[in-house]
Amino acid sequence: MLISCSDNDVDPTEKLEECRVSNINLNGEIISYTYDAEGKISAYDVKTENYSEQGTMIYNNGAIVVKGSYLEVGSSGGQYERIYNLNSSNQITSSNRGRRFEYNADGFLTKVYLRNTSDNYYSLTYNNGNLVKEQAYENGKATDYISRFEYSNDPYFLFNLSAIGRRMTVVFLEYDEMALQEQGYFGKISKNKVKSIDGSPVTYSTDSQGKISSLEYKYHSDKNIVSFNRSCK
Repeated sequence: MLISCSDNDVDPTEKLEECRVSNINLNGEIISYTYDAEGKISAYDVKTENYSEQGTMIYNNGAIVVKGSYLEVGSSGGQYERIYNLNSSNQITSSNRGRRFEYNADGFLTKVYLRNTSDNYYSLTYNNGNLVKEQAYENGKATDYISRFEYSNDPYFLFNLSAIGRRMTVVFLEYDEMALQEQGYFGKISKNKVKSIDGSPVTYSTDSQGKISSLEYKYHSDKNIVSFNRSCK
């Protein structure tokens, strides 16, 4: 399977791998990834000062099964199993958590329904192949919870949007969902690099080889720094 640095119009399950992210540091929240022989993310490991979580991802025909455990300082921790059902296009359509997912004719995720309801959902809007707005609806009515994204002309890179989303969007908050999103199981990925969030610019740093190694942005006046350990062929 290919996880491409720039080509986002090809079904990820049909690609040959070009890029991998071994870990991400979100302000001290370390997320590490393991890959299987086909280049799919097979496991993740999360560590913070007071929290740890581990999960494995099993890719079956028609479904993806995630089994994990977590431990938080001061609590007994727990285990979970999440099942994501796939359609014939390898897009996730529902989960055993009661969430449903809808896509448009172009293959982009447009709605995420919560807890087996039709009135509470998130709506996603796209322009020129990029996610530009995310808005929450409650009881069928639009709320003030809106996130807006602007993009440069540079190509998207792996985990660009979901690494930011872990901090400030509401659709993909779970660690396994981040990995599934970036592999294309929640529809097509935005094609360009994020330039700003709600009007706040996103700045990038590169390593000695010119590859993006970190990004920085502000959300509600809080400074967020995300660094990547990644490699591309």
